[in-house]
Amino acid sequence: MVVVSPSSYVPTHPRDFVVEFVPGEYRSSLKSLKTFQPGETLALLTGISKGPKAYSSVQCGSGPGDHIELNSDLLYVNHSCEPNVAFDLSSSDQTKWHLKALKPINAGDACA
Repeated sequence: MVVVSPSSYVPTHPRDFVVEFVPGEYRSSLKSLKTFQPGETLALLTGISKGPKAYSSVQCGSGPGDHIELNSDLLYVNHSCEPNVAFDLSSSDQTKWHLKALKPINAGDACA
């Protein structure tokens, strides 16, 4: 995983999200620039790569090595015990993997 600083950051989804950088570890977040309804796709998972289990990875299978790195703005989706989004990896076709809304999301809401 590459560490990104606000000065080196290049948005991957500039029409849909903005990363709010906050000093300190694990405090930055992804904010929606649009309104989404439950079940709507927020973004396709493009540019993903296989990677080791890490705080920045998403588990994509049942094996211990089944993890992907998002390599995009989606890295900044935060953890939540009551999430408003989910990574949908249910398709056997990786090109259909996406981030979907679980609850209504308004512009300015954090994706978590």
